[in-house]
Parts: sequence; C-alpha cells; structure tokens
Amino acid sequence: VAACLITWSDVLRAPFLAYSITCPDHQNRGLGAVRIKMSVNALVARGHRELYLVVTEGNLPAQHLYEKIGFRACGQRHPGNLQVIARGRQPETEREIS
Repeated sequence: VAACLITWSDVLRAPFLAYSITCPDHQNRGLGAVRIKMSVNALVARGHRELYLVVTEGNLPAQHLYEKIGFRACGQRHPGNLQVIARGRQPETEREIS
C-alpha cells in the first residue's frame, strides 16, 4: 500500500530517498509518513546522520509531507525544477521520530 526505497548516494555520501509512493486509494492516511519515519529511524539506529531526497518544486503535497517529517530544503537545485531537501539529525532529535 505504501513503500519507499532508500539507496546510497556516492555524490552526497549519505543515504538518499530515491522513491516514495502510496497507492491512490490509501493516500492521506499517514501511511507514507509512517513508512518514511520507519526508514529514518532505521538509519538513525545504524548511525547515519542525514537523509537526502529530491522533490519537484511544484509537488506541494510531497513537500508538505517531507517538511512535516522534519526534512528541510538545502537550497540546491537540479534541472527540471527539482530541489534537494534533507533531514539532518539535530542533538534534540536524536531519538526516534514518531
């Protein structure tokens, strides 16, 4: 119903959220957020401090979801109206996110 794929970025030297999807019939129920949070928590447990992703500037629902989870724009841009956003671990948020 919901899935995400995290891979390693040699360019960023950090984990990279390459793909996130929720079936249309199950959207707006928090399933995508739960899947991403579980992945973030697994990365934190393995000692990773950052997770990056790229989102289309006009994809406001996805941007809202990522910001709600704690991702922030890095200011980098790529061709095709894409922006890089990251979730870095801050001292006050080193515990699991819920």
